Amino acid sequence: MYMNKSLNIISIMVLALVFVFSFSISESFAKDYNFTNPYKSGCSKHSKVVHQATVYSYDFKKNKKGKRIGTNFLYYSSSCKTMWSKVVLSKPAPFNKYAQAMISPTKGTFKDGSSGRYCGSPGGNGIIMKGQTSCYTPQVDHKSSRKGSVEIYEHDDVWLGSGGSAYITGETKSY
Repeated sequence: MYMNKSLNIISIMVLALVFVFSFSISESFAKDYNFTNPYKSGCSKHSKVVHQATVYSYDFKKNKKGKRIGTNFLYYSSSCKTMWSKVVLSKPAPFNKYAQAMISPTKGTFKDGSSGRYCGSPGGNGIIMKGQTSCYTPQVDHKSSRKGSVEIYEHDDVWLGSGGSAYITGETKSY
């Protein structure tokens, strides 16, 4: 009887160790989805919207916020442990390079030194062009990023640095 009790205790301890180590091993060998496309990688299949915010136009001449033009969504994938931002406009963009979503690091910069990822970054689907209504950023590790926003541009050359302004809107809460 003493021998059976000892074997049972040893069996339980071995199972507990196997259980604990299986989680550490699986996390250390987990695929790195950082800066990849959330839809092509399959991470979007197990995602949910964790925050959303209203996106407004901006009157650059009067220097004031305009009317509601869409929604910015902050997504979280439970299977990939990643996040990304997606902007959806209520009407097609009036000109090329009109707007794009951005996902920002919680503090400072991402590991590669960048301060954000945009729809136009590798892994995103490109900045919103004339006639389009949405774009999304690449996904980033959920521990490094928790907030999304949208940039609305004054004209189609702003983002290339040739003058004009950008307006930050649709900023989600941190997750």
